[in-house]
Amino acid sequence: MNPKGQSWQNCDEDIMKMPINNVLNICRVLQLLEQRTTTVHNKDEGAAWGLSHLPLEFRPLIQKAADAYHSTKSVSVQDRKTGGIAWDKADLLAFRDFARLALDKYGIPL
Repeated sequence: MNPKGQSWQNCDEDIMKMPINNVLNICRVLQLLEQRTTTVHNKDEGAAWGLSHLPLEFRPLIQKAADAYHSTKSVSVQDRKTGGIAWDKADLLAFRDFARLALDKYGIPL
C-alpha cells in the first residue's frame, strides 16, 4: 500500500513517478511467482528474467528500465526517480495491467 491507501496495482500515477524501480520490481515479483521459490532476486536478475520470459511487447520497456538503473548519467535530484528519461505512460500502464493479470492468475488479491 502507498501512503494514500492504494495498492500499486490500482494507482495509475505511482508507476509514472518511479518507473525504473516499478518496472524492475514487477519483473522480480513475477520471477518469484513463476519460479515458485522463496528467493527474492535483485533488480538485475529480475530484469534478465523479464527480458527472457515476459512477452516481447514489454521487453523494450524492461531494457529501458535496466539501462536507466545502471546509467552513470548525472541527473538532478528531481529527476532521480525517472532517470531523467521520458517514459511513455501507455507503455507503463500496459505493463502494470499485465502484472495485475499475472497476479490474479496466482490468486493474489488486488
